[in-house]
Amino acid sequence: MEPLFDLTCWYIHWRRVAELVGVDRLGGKVLTIPTTRPKNDELEAPLVHAAFKSAVLSWLRSYEVHPVERQLIRHELRVGSRFTCYRAFYCHGLAGLSMAHPPPENVVAEIHARIHIGNREHHLRISYRPAYLWSATAFERLSGRNRFITLAEVSRIGNGEVVAEALVIADLHPADTPTGYRDYDALWRQHGEVHVDDIDSFDRVKREPFPPQQDLQLLKSVSEEQVKKAFAEIVSEPSVPADWGGERSDLFTSHVWLLGGRVSAAFLFKGPSQFRRMTFASLGKKGDQIERLFSEPAELLVVQHCHEIDTAIRSTARAFANSTFRPRSFCVIDGYDTLRILRAYGKCGFSPSEAK
Repeated sequence: MEPLFDLTCWYIHWRRVAELVGVDRLGGKVLTIPTTRPKNDELEAPLVHAAFKSAVLSWLRSYEVHPVERQLIRHELRVGSRFTCYRAFYCHGLAGLSMAHPPPENVVAEIHARIHIGNREHHLRISYRPAYLWSATAFERLSGRNRFITLAEVSRIGNGEVVAEALVIADLHPADTPTGYRDYDALWRQHGEVHVDDIDSFDRVKREPFPPQQDLQLLKSVSEEQVKKAFAEIVSEPSVPADWGGERSDLFTSHVWLLGGRVSAAFLFKGPSQFRRMTFASLGKKGDQIERLFSEPAELLVVQHCHEIDTAIRSTARAFANSTFRPRSFCVIDGYDTLRILRAYGKCGFSPSEAK
């Protein structure tokens, strides 16, 4: 699957990126590897920038570099590991620096953020060298608090802290809009998350109000199998598999319509056997049920539960969905939205609110 993303690069560590991607990927446009940002003339700077950005995109499309959150969840992060991270960062270190007086290469600045994985918090610190900033706008963008995607390499891990060096810092945006999609830009702004109201196959849910908390008790007697069958009927999926221990998802279908386009979808259902708030621990050791769900060849991954859902579940799903190698959409359906869906379509003994 070709990733539908593009980059506006504010920072490229030219020498490290050239080592990473190989000079052959630079397409012959760069005859010598610059040690710092190229001179801002009418020819050299745009050509060098375009060549390096193209090489980074090509490399990301060829190698599966996972988000830092996913590597933390799977305990895969090591010194030397490369990762991507797309989130809001706090920026420090550019005070008093500008394009008018380019800083020497030994000057270091930093972007940082806190990442919550399950019940643990990790402080992510990513250093970079302002000498490699691309433009005057870059000095503005990397000040204050802004959202970026970064490609970085781990230099140290310990005491709840991940320290890394940036290879690329950029704005991320979709390159193309797939045919049939109404608002693909929104998926990027929401880190790939969609809500039940965005899913065309659940269109009737828009007429259902959000139920009060006490109404969740109505789902206590509705089995996981009943909910799975109801969802399959709503999306017109005729094949409802029986549960077994090795499944990656509880329901797979290619009959779902999302934002005006038909997509494949995989569902993970959690019934009332544990009728309480879903936490990270509810999804198996190390959250491996989420990992199995995202191993399905589906464009939309759905986690459903009969009760409330902890924010750690959303963070975990986001970590797996936000891969530059294969960005996908996900939906978290808690008990409130489950009840809205069942009522809207008259399933499991419920009736639409407007019919009452």
